[in-house]
Amino acid sequence: MIKTGENTTIFNEAWGKVRAEIPERFLAQFPLLRGDREILDLQKWWGERLEKAIDLIREPGDATGKKDWLVEADEDGVLMTLHRQDGKFWEVVMMTITRKNPDPTKPDFKYASPIKVAIETMMDLPFGPDQTEIELPVNGILVAVVDNKGRCLMAAGQETTAETPKQLIARLPVQSSPGKWALVAGGNTAADPALAMFLRVTGWEAKDLFQRAKALFPLNAEDTNFDVKHNIALLVEVDEDDEAHDQLVADGQMKWMTEIQMRVLSQLGIANAHTLAVLKTIEDWRYFSNQY
Repeated sequence: MIKTGENTTIFNEAWGKVRAEIPERFLAQFPLLRGDREILDLQKWWGERLEKAIDLIREPGDATGKKDWLVEADEDGVLMTLHRQDGKFWEVVMMTITRKNPDPTKPDFKYASPIKVAIETMMDLPFGPDQTEIELPVNGILVAVVDNKGRCLMAAGQETTAETPKQLIARLPVQSSPGKWALVAGGNTAADPALAMFLRVTGWEAKDLFQRAKALFPLNAEDTNFDVKHNIALLVEVDEDDEAHDQLVADGQMKWMTEIQMRVLSQLGIANAHTLAVLKTIEDWRYFSNQY
């Protein structure tokens, strides 16, 4: 039942409490999975990651961002944009949206909407059967890693607005950007520790990943109503017999997950949207290219 007039904030913990109980709720819904070895293995790993996760404190801050953020308004004080002084990452732009009425005798429908626009970098990306390079703006580079047994490498990490216990979510092992990618390629490993670690363990170079990729996928924005950004996903493979296969999960922060474990993660609601979108895209690619 909808309770009108009871608006909430992003600091509402209701969803986090529900997701803390989801494993039991999930098993109650699918009792045949209770005691399943793969489910128990997933629960054990997730419990360990949750126990070791630090507390992430979230509290209201100064919207004007005295050091980093600038607000631009018109002469009446109406918000027009919110952006960083250094021009990095993203900005919020107010736009007027008009839905044209097919009946010219009736007025169009107009409304104002905030649009989050990512600051992007132009990249030459190979697409199509002939791998022709096309110059495209890119915000995020996501790397999905699979092995020759059909398992997928997953990491556990905290994200600011995740509504899970300790804001812990399952995600892809590498979630980078063109800027960070270039810095790591130039030797600045601190720019993206996850990417740097992956390259160190596999012995690969940043520039090699695009050549090594079995496939390259363009992804839709997470919210196409209010979000303008372009992410690409690379699919790379690490052979089970490669030393890097075990080294990647040696510290327990990442895990090779089976198909059933990946499906459970999706049902539990503890993986971020990037990850679920990439995994679904990979599943479809395998289907159409007979890569199972």
